[in-house]
Parts: sequence; structure tokens; C-alpha cells
Amino acid sequence: MIHDRSIASLFGLPSTASFLKLVRVRMGDGIPLSREVAWYNLAAAEGLESADVSGSVYETLRELGAPLTSCEQTIEATQPNEEECAIFGFETPRPCLLIKRRTFDPDSRMVEYVEGLFRGDAYAYRLKLAV
Repeated sequence: MIHDRSIASLFGLPSTASFLKLVRVRMGDGIPLSREVAWYNLAAAEGLESADVSGSVYETLRELGAPLTSCEQTIEATQPNEEECAIFGFETPRPCLLIKRRTFDPDSRMVEYVEGLFRGDAYAYRLKLAV
């Protein structure tokens, strides 16, 4: 459990709000493809702090009675910092995609905030839009 004023502000919560912070490196064929930092509002997901989150966090949230139903997501180009270059095995920074996601429960309460950095040489995004 952590307290972070900046993260609390993103959630629209008081600075004393409690969060679970998870940092994960996603692999594909033994190659690090993304690094994700996620914060979870512990008041919206009681029991998450002590739950086993080694598998699907979303499934764990459903089991705890805090299903996620919608999100707002942005994607932007960026360069990795020194730590991220080390994770990806880059000698010098290379283009990456930064995904920021705010995820909400059925009551429109924000439960999750994620910043995921994805290797630019390993991802392509395709969207299907309905009009």
C-alpha cells in the first residue's frame, strides 16, 4: 500500500488515499515488450492489497466485487528513460509508445490508472471505428 499525492490527484481523491502499485514487465518469446506501472484505488477494491495478483488483476478485481467496465486511454510517442532502456536492452533510447489508461467500475468510479511503455519496434495498433 502506498500514498502518492500525484496519483491521488489523478483519481480525484484526497492525498491520504491508499493505492496498490504494480510494476510489470510483459514478455514475448523471452523479449521484454512492455513495462507497465499500474495504481489501484484500494477503497474501490477492498481486499486487493492482500490478493494474489500474479495472474490477471482484472479477474482478481471481478472476484473481489470490483469489476472494471470502461476505460479512457491515450497513446503517444515517447522515448524511454534510462531504467526503461535497461529493461528493453536498448543502448540508446529508441521510439516507444506510452499508453495511459484510466479504468472505471460500473458506478464510474476510477479503480485503475496505468502507464504502459511499449517498444515501438514491436507494436502496431489497429483500431476499428464504427460510425
